[in-house]
Amino acid sequence: MRIESLKIKQGLFECVYEFCSTFNLVFSRKNSVGKTSLLRLLMYSLGYAIPSTQGLNFQKFELYAEITDDHGKTILLYRNQDFMTVTADGNESGYSLPNDLHTVHAVVFGIQNHQVLDNLLGTFYIDQEKGWTLLNRGKAIGNNQFTIENLVLGLSDRACDDLEERLTAVRRELKKYKQMFDTAQYQTQLNELGENIVFDNENEELQKKFAPDYGERAKALIAFTLLIAHKQEQTAPSMAVCNTVHLAIDGDGCFCYSLRVICSFARNCSKNV
Repeated sequence: MRIESLKIKQGLFECVYEFCSTFNLVFSRKNSVGKTSLLRLLMYSLGYAIPSTQGLNFQKFELYAEITDDHGKTILLYRNQDFMTVTADGNESGYSLPNDLHTVHAVVFGIQNHQVLDNLLGTFYIDQEKGWTLLNRGKAIGNNQFTIENLVLGLSDRACDDLEERLTAVRRELKKYKQMFDTAQYQTQLNELGENIVFDNENEELQKKFAPDYGERAKALIAFTLLIAHKQEQTAPSMAVCNTVHLAIDGDGCFCYSLRVICSFARNCSKNV
C-alpha cells in the first residue's frame, strides 16, 4: 500500500500534500511548524485513533486520502470525525469508527487477519514522544497497542484462542496464589514480632457494612412484606414470596433472623392490614 496524496480541509480552507512513489522526507528549518501534525494526520486519515497535537483538533478536519494498493488499484478514503468512506473499484462504502476499523483496514492494507491488523501500526510508525521506547510491546501512539507475540501469531496464521484462554486462566491463578503468599508472609512476620492478625467474622463485617442504614432497610422490608401478605389470600403463597424476598435480601448482606421475624409478623398482621 502506498499513500499518494492527502488533502486536509477545514471550512473554506484546504491544503493538499502529494507524495512521490520512492522516498519522502518531511523537514523544516524551525520547530513546531507542523511536521508531527502532518504525519499524525496521515495515520488519522487511515482510520487510526491518533491523538491530536497541541493547538489542533483533528475532529474539526475533513481528510481526503488517495492510496494505491499492492495490485495498483486506487482507493479513496474520506474521514470526518468517526465517519469514514472507502471508495474502491467505483464502489463507495460508509463505516463507523472504531467499530468498523478492521473492515476498513482489510481494504486499505489487503490483510484479513485481525491480530496482524491490531499490531500493524507499531511496525511502521514511530512517534517522537514515546514511540522510540517501543521494542517488542507497548503503545505505538495513543491507545494503539503493539505486542510482538500477537503479531507473530497473526503472521503465522495460527489460531491459538484455546491456548490464550488457558494462559489467561493460569495468570489469574498465579495472581491469586501470589496474594495468598503475600498474606502468609505478612502473618509470619507479625508472628515473629509477637503480634497477630485479627480478622472480623462474616457477621461482624456485615454489621459494620449495613449498620448505619439497617433501620431504614428494616422499615422498608416490613412495609413491603405487609403489602405482599395483604395481596395474598392464603398463607402458603405469602410464605413463598417472603422466602424469595428473604433469599434476595440475604444475598445483599442483610440479617436473616430479622427477615424471619418480619415474615412471622406479616402473617400475624395480614388480616389487619
